[in-house]
Amino acid sequence: MNFLELKVFREELGVSREDLANMLDISINTLNTWEYRTNKIPNKNIKKIKDLINLHTKKETYEKNKKNVPYYDLDVTSHITTSFSDVPEKPTFYVDYQPFNDCSAYVNNYGDSMYPKYKNGEKLAVKQILNLDVLMYGETYLIITNANANDLKTVKEVHFHKDQSKLILRAANPDYQGDTIIDKADILSMFAVKGKISQNFI
Repeated sequence: MNFLELKVFREELGVSREDLANMLDISINTLNTWEYRTNKIPNKNIKKIKDLINLHTKKETYEKNKKNVPYYDLDVTSHITTSFSDVPEKPTFYVDYQPFNDCSAYVNNYGDSMYPKYKNGEKLAVKQILNLDVLMYGETYLIITNANANDLKTVKEVHFHKDQSKLILRAANPDYQGDTIIDKADILSMFAVKGKISQNFI
């Protein structure tokens, strides 16, 4: 490490010479001699500085990822099946696509019951809905329910039911006829499908 690298790192860190000296447990005069090339940086201090740089880099990566949306390599079936039992704790990667950066996650769509709106294999950008009394009827949602509603995990259009404690789930594909009626009380979580990312396979 040379004086120029030290100065650049300090400026990137956004700290004063005094602050960096405190972080390295040295006097500000010692730091000044390093930055102004009066003295060479001792090896034991180079290790401390490199540790600080690594810590700073990890923090920057975390902050960057925090702004992006996690992608989970999970298949959200467009059919009615059991709920997730193998959700990984960590996302596969993060997606930085500005129109969907307010979403909660990206997941894979599996099946054809929502075709042509959403095709098999497309990545769905979903945003969690907290108030189930304020929904856009006719729009598509990812709905996850408890055991009372058979542990559903499904992507469907949501429609109004005359009993306001219930919702109607409906496929977009006319080949998949028949409505599913669920109680709002059995919904564990619900996500609006805001968009999709298509992928060409070679």
